[in-house]
Amino acid sequence: MADQARRRMFPATDSPEQMADQIRQALTAAGFTDIVVRPAGPADPAPRNAIVYAVPAGAGCVVGWGGQQQVLGALPGGQCLA
Repeated sequence: MADQARRRMFPATDSPEQMADQIRQALTAAGFTDIVVRPAGPADPAPRNAIVYAVPAGAGCVVGWGGQQQVLGALPGGQCLA
């Protein structure tokens, strides 16, 4: 079951833009709002150029990339990624 969900969240694709769109659609379908999905930059808690996503979850954020997830505190301005 977890493998099926992971494949839906992270389908095989050669296009980073297409992957970001698919992740955004999956998170939207799951009911998340204020979604950020983009290539990771130097300030993100993900490998550089990975597709990173973040959604608010209570007082914190769920941040993930490449099938990995972690719960982090929000940044001082309340956003999940800089």
